[in-house]
Amino acid sequence: MKRTILSLIIAFCGTVGGLHADAGFIPEDEDGEEEFVELLRNDNGAEDWEVDGCSFVTDEDGSCYWAMGYNEGTFSQTTLLGEAGIDDEDIDIGKVVYQASAMVKAIWGCRIAEVTVEEQDENGGVLNKVTVLDLGERAAVEEWESYETSLCIPTPGTRQLRYVVRGRDKRSWAGLYGPCFKDLSLKAKVVKEVTGDGMVSPLGEPEDGAIYNLAGQRLSKMQKGINIVGDKKVLIK
Repeated sequence: MKRTILSLIIAFCGTVGGLHADAGFIPEDEDGEEEFVELLRNDNGAEDWEVDGCSFVTDEDGSCYWAMGYNEGTFSQTTLLGEAGIDDEDIDIGKVVYQASAMVKAIWGCRIAEVTVEEQDENGGVLNKVTVLDLGERAAVEEWESYETSLCIPTPGTRQLRYVVRGRDKRSWAGLYGPCFKDLSLKAKVVKEVTGDGMVSPLGEPEDGAIYNLAGQRLSKMQKGINIVGDKKVLIK
């Protein structure tokens, strides 16, 4: 089991972003296991994001990034999981995992430099928030720094993920001298089984009679709500 979990983590961390999923389809590998897919659309820069108070910049070398000024800026993108080929049932029984990442640089420092992912219900209500990075008020970050979350299991009832970036310059200067962001990524995958230690494994088989909650944690006995016993869901009122 440990070898299975380790293989999953290594395989995931080696996945390279940059492409987005075609709506309603998640590709499978040779063994029939669904692969991680990129949920964010970065192809057209600002056209794919809700933007307020920041700019999408293209350098002379052709590289692109987001830049903030003295006034607080935000930009965000919301992905409907159903349109990415992820079923509601798989989310609610804990068979979906995701991971978010970003790179940040703040040559002149920052008051705010934050990236989060909101797990939202179908009406946009926030069920949980995961922090990708939060530099707070910080002096210069002269080189690009990379941040990523661990593997996350969406809260049951999650129907969309909202990737949010916030930033503000540390000094009262005109222009885009605040934090900059690039290589934004939000990847998700449906797996076959949930193991009892809170990790998700595509190959692991549950022990006979073992009981788990929706977060994949093993239980000593049935609890109120939905319990996972073998390959069945059991509702206790």
